[in-house]
Amino acid sequence: MFQRYDKMREVEKQIQELKSQEFDLLVKPVDAFITFESEDGLIIAQEYEPEYSFSGARLPAKKLFLEDDLFLVESTEPTNIIWENRHWTPADYAKRTLQFVVIIACLLALSFITIYVFKKSAIEGARKYPDIKGNDIIKLYQTPYNNSNDNS
Repeated sequence: MFQRYDKMREVEKQIQELKSQEFDLLVKPVDAFITFESEDGLIIAQEYEPEYSFSGARLPAKKLFLEDDLFLVESTEPTNIIWENRHWTPADYAKRTLQFVVIIACLLALSFITIYVFKKSAIEGARKYPDIKGNDIIKLYQTPYNNSNDNS
């Protein structure tokens, strides 16, 4: 934006040096799609599918790959994979769900408080100014001496 190309070149040089020195630490494969020529390879690969405990926790793998557990999972057809969302973890989904639930709960609480306050003011207004029907007003203005036969 400010056309500081000399600063850009310095930062780019630092990035290139870091990449050349620690490339193996910075670049680590996460997923690979493997196609087997024969069914024998598929049968062997099925031995490395993840196993789960009764509680749903994934058990340790039988093999390690680049000092990490190796699990092989059968994939869907590559044309059905949404490649943009491969980086989301289950923890990310749980975090986003929790945020959504908290926001909805806050909105519901705000709605409840608003309705409560307005309903309370409506009840107070009804107590202060009760409904009076026309017949009640007529009875109020009738005097008892109009109905009596006393001529005094």
